[in-house]
Amino acid sequence: AVDAAHAAGLAHGGRDDGAPGPRPQYGRRYYAGYLLDPDGLRVEVISGAR
Repeated sequence: AVDAAHAAGLAHGGRDDGAPGPRPQYGRRYYAGYLLDPDGLRVEVISGAR
């Protein structure tokens, strides 16, 4: 779901600010991707945060 949401954001004018992948510094199940929306606001898409 994170990969698909990140790809959709890029397809609709967002800019990559961190490819989807594990972020072990935030937890063993934390998986996230980051985008900048067309206005430059950072969007984080996450899965497995607990």
